[in-house]
Formats: sequence, C-alpha cells, structure tokens
Amino acid sequence: APGFLTGSMPFRFAFLPRAWGRWTERVGPVNPAYAPLRAIEMGEVGLRVESLEVDFRPSRTQADRSATVRVLARPTSKDLVESVTLEVNFHGPLSETLALGLSERANLRLR
Repeated sequence: APGFLTGSMPFRFAFLPRAWGRWTERVGPVNPAYAPLRAIEMGEVGLRVESLEVDFRPSRTQADRSATVRVLARPTSKDLVESVTLEVNFHGPLSETLALGLSERANLRLR
C-alpha cells in the first residue's frame, strides 16, 4: 500500500529551517532508504519472511491489545535495505484482520 513504509519518512533530509520557504525541501540530500522501501510497498520488490512472532494477549499497558505480530523480512533483491521489521498491534478479533492482508500469491509455512 502506498505510504505504508514511507509515509513517515522524508524523501529528502531537511537541513535548513522550513521558515526559509518551501524551496528548502528540495535542497537536502535524498534519503537512500526511501526508493527501496517504496519499491517494497508498491509490490515491485518481494519480501521473504524470515521470522513471524505472535504474542497473544500481550501486556495490557497499551490500550488492551489482543495481540502483537512481529515480522522480520528481507527483500528478494539486494538493495540498500537489508531487512524490514514490522510490528503491528491488534485490537479485537484477529481472524478478519489477518485474512485481509493475504492474497492468492501469499503462502505461509509453519514449523
């Protein structure tokens, strides 16, 4: 999904104050991780999941979560990004949420 990985990261690093105007956003160096992560979120580069960790009923310190899922994956192409770690907190039933992200191309092997 567009913005899933890159939504909270800048395309360029900002070194000048924003008060100097909008042109300052075009002056900084390009973030080298932006393009590889954008390719992953747009489906142009696949991810190979190396570990999947599910913690059911984690500590109640964070708004009554029902589960936390952590995924460590590596891109199928060797680029600047070595690995991607996703941590997702769930509230409510998990079955509908987990089925939402699966497609016919996805497969899951459990050991």
